[in-house]
Amino acid sequence: MLFRSGYVSTWFAALSRAPAVDVTAVLVIGAVITALLAVAVNGTPLVPQLGWLAVLLVGAVLVGVPGWRGHDALAGAT
Repeated sequence: MLFRSGYVSTWFAALSRAPAVDVTAVLVIGAVITALLAVAVNGTPLVPQLGWLAVLLVGAVLVGVPGWRGHDALAGAT
C-alpha cells in the first residue's frame, strides 16, 4: 500500500509540473523497469521482450527529451 501511495503522489506531483503527455511518456518507462525486475526476481527471459522494450524506450525518449529541453530553455531565460 505504501508503494502505491508513493506512486500516486509522484504522479500528481509530476502532473503539476509538466503536461500530461510528457508525464505519461516518462511513466511508460515503468514497464521497462518492471520487465527488468521480472528478470532479476523471477528469472524471466528478457530476449522475447526486447522488441517492445526497445519501442517503449525510443518512444519515451522521443517525447520526453524535447519536453525537458524546452523546460530547461525556459528556466534559463528568466
